[in-house]
Amino acid sequence: MSRPQGRSRIIKTTAAMAAALAVVLAFQNCSKGFKVREAVSSSSLGGAGGLNPLPQPGSGPNPEPNPTVPAVDNPVWLAGKKVNEWFQIPGTKGAGGTCVCAYSGMALKQSTSEIIIAAAGGHGDSDDNRVATIRLDQDQPQWVIRSQPSTNTQIDVPYYSDGKPSARHTYYSTHYVSQVDRVMLIGAQFVYGTPPSFDTVDGFSLSTNQWDPKGTWADSIVYGKTLNFATGDIWSAYGTIVAKWDPITKRQIKIADTNDAFYMAMQNVWDPVRNQLVSIGFGDGWGYGDYPKLNAYKFDPTTKAFTQLKFNPSAAFNTFVADAPTSASFEYDPDNDRFFYYGGEEDGGRIYIIKPNAGSTWDVSILPLGPGTKNPPETADAGVNSRVRYIPRLKGLAYLHCAPYYEVADIYFIRTAP
Repeated sequence: MSRPQGRSRIIKTTAAMAAALAVVLAFQNCSKGFKVREAVSSSSLGGAGGLNPLPQPGSGPNPEPNPTVPAVDNPVWLAGKKVNEWFQIPGTKGAGGTCVCAYSGMALKQSTSEIIIAAAGGHGDSDDNRVATIRLDQDQPQWVIRSQPSTNTQIDVPYYSDGKPSARHTYYSTHYVSQVDRVMLIGAQFVYGTPPSFDTVDGFSLSTNQWDPKGTWADSIVYGKTLNFATGDIWSAYGTIVAKWDPITKRQIKIADTNDAFYMAMQNVWDPVRNQLVSIGFGDGWGYGDYPKLNAYKFDPTTKAFTQLKFNPSAAFNTFVADAPTSASFEYDPDNDRFFYYGGEEDGGRIYIIKPNAGSTWDVSILPLGPGTKNPPETADAGVNSRVRYIPRLKGLAYLHCAPYYEVADIYFIRTAP
């Protein structure tokens, strides 16, 4: 479903047009022309031949299995690249044939610097629910198909007849949780079809390349937004609700409610230094609600206190407000204790830096780009969502840029620390 993307990105779609699109695009082969490698067996990817046991309440998390392919902290494609200069990683175009450009995003497995796309598509864009990954810690990264798309699909259902989850707009809901060795999808928003949404929660094992059976995980109450990597908790602050999905209890529960006093945008990030949830966005983050009002809050999970954030005056802050990016990516940089905010609408190379502190008045600046930068073009109408991820071992941002007609170029990368 098309969404307004800022001031110049409003697309009007009638119900009849959407239905026609669903019929036409159901036959779209998203992998056409893209080089991918199929994961033939779980053993070739370090699997143990069976599903890892899911943690029972109170039993503690399972450790993340060690990859069989050694990681490279300074792969060939990164060697010699300067800080703060965008460039592309050769041979990585196509996003594994997924339909990630359909209002979708990606997860990150930090230990292997691995980008993961699962069941991305949905609505009238695609019924393709494949899972594809790419390890950026390799000298020559290559997309791998972990799970082939379903061959018999139905509209308006949470699961296809083969039991696999339906394709959906994943937005920010896909996260790799090492504590359960699963790619977790918290909620199913705008699945393939007219499109309905569902509260289902699904897990995909990277050890066996299998989806957990439907019903394995309890339903959600709100879509997952951001991950606390240290604990495996998936936090959500959107509208009036704050919720947390817990890998130990295997459930999502409501933590707090604003009681309609104010509304929070969908751009969330976990702050591991100050142990808080941060929500910063314009309107509801999509371009709806009270857009272009800046809604910025932090939430303390211990005291359950909400604090409105303000920002020191600066030229960068003025530009940030003028851009008012929607469907933007919001990432934490542990190397410099700062947040990256990337919309890609008005300037494909521009990255905002939001510098937190213990108080409630923060600073906004713009990352200064080097003279050799090869900036991405402006993003397509579907926005960026979670297609930008900070890769700690490689000290930089990876970005899957979507051009018109769902074309995904070679992955963009920018090293942000030496």
